[in-house]
Amino acid sequence: MTKDVVKYPAENVLAGATQAISKCINNVMRYTQCDLKEAIQMASTNPARLMGLTDLGGISERKRADLILFTIENGNMVIQQTIVAGEVVYSKE
Repeated sequence: MTKDVVKYPAENVLAGATQAISKCINNVMRYTQCDLKEAIQMASTNPARLMGLTDLGGISERKRADLILFTIENGNMVIQQTIVAGEVVYSKE
């Protein structure tokens, strides 16, 4: 079994992933050569829109304040702080 994936055993099909979103964003940038803005949109705006979640997926009035503050170090995203519904839930320091 391949690590970092979740399969639906009855049909042996991919059902999801177990990697951190930061790793997924790095991977999509590496494999598609898209820029950071496009990768973030693929990971946040597009899925929220697809699922009809109008309060998620962007930064604007009337949206939930879920944010990940990060730096790029040696080509990898390093999470510095995570904010959920406007509250800091993780801080690296």
